[in-house]
Amino acid sequence: LNAYLYIPWRSCHSLDSKRAWVKGELIRYVRLCSSETYFLKIRTDFTQRLRDHGYPGK
Repeated sequence: LNAYLYIPWRSCHSLDSKRAWVKGELIRYVRLCSSETYFLKIRTDFTQRLRDHGYPGK
């Protein structure tokens, strides 16, 4: 089962909704990770999964 079912970039959701969702996920990762090193790895993985789903880079 693929648990990484994100809102597609091309969906009709507003840009603000997409930004808020990404920010919320990053805040959740900060709270769940026990170390900064682990958070940085999770953030990198999350960023790659977003790009794989069509989200633009910075």
